[in-house]
Amino acid sequence: MVNPAVARNVVGIIGNVISFGLFFSPAPTFYGIVKKKSVEEFKPDPYIATVLNCAFWVFYGMPFVHPNSILVLTINSVGLVFEFFYLTIYYIYASNKGRKKLLFFLLVELIFFAAVALVTMLALHGTKKRSLVVGILSDIFNVMMYVSPLTVMAKVIKTKSVKYMPFWLSVANFLNGLCWTTYALIHPFDLYVLISNGIGAISGLVQLILYACYCSCKSEKDDDGDHDLKPNGVQLSNLNGTVAILHHPSRIQREHCSSVVLSKFSACFVLSSKMVTAAVARNIIGIIVFAFSLQEMSSLLKKVLLLLLIEAIFFTAIVLITMLVLHGTTRRSLVVGIICDVFNVMMYVSPLTIMAKVIKTKSVKYMSYWLSLANFLNGMWWTKYALIPPFDIYVLISNSIGAAFGLVPMLLYFFYSFRGENNDDSVELQNTTRVHSLDAPPTLFEA
Repeated sequence: MVNPAVARNVVGIIGNVISFGLFFSPAPTFYGIVKKKSVEEFKPDPYIATVLNCAFWVFYGMPFVHPNSILVLTINSVGLVFEFFYLTIYYIYASNKGRKKLLFFLLVELIFFAAVALVTMLALHGTKKRSLVVGILSDIFNVMMYVSPLTVMAKVIKTKSVKYMPFWLSVANFLNGLCWTTYALIHPFDLYVLISNGIGAISGLVQLILYACYCSCKSEKDDDGDHDLKPNGVQLSNLNGTVAILHHPSRIQREHCSSVVLSKFSACFVLSSKMVTAAVARNIIGIIVFAFSLQEMSSLLKKVLLLLLIEAIFFTAIVLITMLVLHGTTRRSLVVGIICDVFNVMMYVSPLTIMAKVIKTKSVKYMSYWLSLANFLNGMWWTKYALIPPFDIYVLISNSIGAAFGLVPMLLYFFYSFRGENNDDSVELQNTTRVHSLDAPPTLFEA
């Protein structure tokens, strides 16, 4: 029988290798920056976020926070060095505005990390409590890193092309999440590594499914510009490997096409069981693509249906894992509480893009005051609720962050609303004066 400690170390080393590949993957991009001596339109945001993510995992892997996590500590230390190296190159070749932005965000991250480290070491005693707080925060930033390709996935669906989604990066994300999920499941069980990397594995799988759906579209566009000569439709495979093409249906063809889809799908269950799994999987993907190829369906509806499908699959997977794998309310509360924290924080920080627009335009036109006030009061109220015994750490973490993010938009609103009102009044006065001057009859001197 294989020793669990040996198996865990082997899987952890494999995870280190895959993670190293992920950290090294941006190297060609930065080599191009050095060669051109310009960052052009390149944005450092993902690398700034990864710095904080790696910093928290390094802190989590320390023996005084979470013992027996040396492999987590080593790879994230390497990742931290890589990210600082990339950001140094960016700083050298960026404009003054880009440098100020980079230094500002790094300063904010440093203050936040220092505050968490001080609270953890001074207020929390024992590795169990420290692992809980740092593990939750590490999970939040790790999940945000894993789900960051969602914007790219939306672009793939919109353009029906995988040009902007690198295949090998998607494979690496999937394998990285899968490997660290396996590592977390081997004794000693590590729940915090499991949750974020389990979500990462699912995110990577969704990317690969999208790639399988739309890669044919890319090859068609790359091979020939004449789209009329290429089959424009959905490919459904038989068990013997032959392919049937369903073109984008007209109103007359739709009923016939749907019957072909269902007949081929049902045939998979009747024939030889040796090839059923692969054929069923491929034709399920075909049915999904067929649904998205309906010309009458708007792009917005397609996006909504895709997101609902992903959410349904994700929620079902979490419920099944929670009820079948985890026993007892303590473990179940821990898993579900961390996941709820992740999505709650994502909800609270979503106005960041609007706040950036407010600062850029110096106008609060696109930021609702009452929504900001409601977010602030909601976060404050649930933070107070969590502090009253029995103490609830999961409600506390996300809602205290929410209260902070609710306060910042309100401050921005007050700062820019008064400036905006003054500017609007002056513009209105100028326009009124101009109208009166045009409408007034000529005076004696003007005549």
